[in-house]
Amino acid sequence: MEFSDLIGIAKQTAADVKDKIGDPSKTVNDAVSDVVSKLNEALPHLAASGYRMDGLDIEVGIPPKVIPHFAVKEVLDETIEMSLVALEGNKLGYALLKSLLQAKGLQQKLEIEGMSFSRIEIEVGLIPAVRLSYEPITCKD
Repeated sequence: MEFSDLIGIAKQTAADVKDKIGDPSKTVNDAVSDVVSKLNEALPHLAASGYRMDGLDIEVGIPPKVIPHFAVKEVLDETIEMSLVALEGNKLGYALLKSLLQAKGLQQKLEIEGMSFSRIEIEVGLIPAVRLSYEPITCKD
């Protein structure tokens, strides 16, 4: 098979996908808007449980990704259960809080020499991912 044949197949596949999903920019915009709306609804409950969003990345593409960054303050066990109940109607918020709790549990077991834990990032997309971020420990002289 020639390289030009592969390009032709790729172009046809892209055209087929475009036909199936219609206007991809509208679909992507709607998907991102929906995720951001649900995220905004969840933020007060996440903050009440000790997870404050301190950054947000939005990757526009097919599929789009929304990546909130969370600073972890003291996790407040007494408010976690109330937050989970409040987020039952918000699948994204509920999943975020459960993911944050699991990530925090793992983070507490890890020790990386010369580094300190800085934040948790959760990639909300077709394949969700959780990132634990660490930074070098700085000496104050």
